[in-house]
Amino acid sequence: MNTLIKINYGDCPGDGHKINYSSLIRSNKSITDLNEAYQKGSSIVGFDLKETVAKEYEDNLLPEENANALQNHGIDLSGFDSYSEDLDDITLMSEEYVELYLKICQLGDPDFLYEYTRMNEINIGGYGLFLG
Repeated sequence: MNTLIKINYGDCPGDGHKINYSSLIRSNKSITDLNEAYQKGSSIVGFDLKETVAKEYEDNLLPEENANALQNHGIDLSGFDSYSEDLDDITLMSEEYVELYLKICQLGDPDFLYEYTRMNEINIGGYGLFLG
């Protein structure tokens, strides 16, 4: 797995509540391949996660029909914090949203592999470089 991909989620353009996060993965696929896999996976499950879930501020519910579609295609939701067997609206945590995205990609390309990773950082000072 030689491709490093940063996945951004939340208010990425910063035009609303300005809260966003990112996850870093190592993958055996390129970003282009990942985008194609996501499109195929979305077609398989019958909805586009990015366009239908968590689109509005404080709207973190995975609707029951979407949860059913995911489970019907082998995506296990039982480990999610708010999972219930009747699949009533599931309240998604941000990490679960990312995981759903990646699982949908795997539906679109079963050869897609990934692992979460962290980036090493070094702080080198330079506080005075930024003028007010």
